[in-house]
Amino acid sequence: MRQHKATDDDIDLSKPVELVALSVKERAARCRLLGSDRIIILRASRLWEVVPGAIVTVTPQKQWRYGGHPYLSGEIQSTRIDVKALDLVPLGLEEMGMWDPKEE
Repeated sequence: MRQHKATDDDIDLSKPVELVALSVKERAARCRLLGSDRIIILRASRLWEVVPGAIVTVTPQKQWRYGGHPYLSGEIQSTRIDVKALDLVPLGLEEMGMWDPKEE
């Protein structure tokens, strides 16, 4: 599934933004806007508090594009883990029979 990049119209810089952290590096986190499939890179201090799968509430300060990628800088107000808000599809289970390690 192709993920779309956030546009300038996706974020209102006057309101807090909720992002889902997809991957976290030392200085930036690749995130998805909560409730959409739009991707944006977050540049913020206190990223050590963020783990992949966490929902991050950010007070945005600046939004820009570099190399065709959307960026957002701001102050992290809070982080939380909320599985229901992520709207994940449960993994399916299939009958595979009994496993015998001697056969492996």
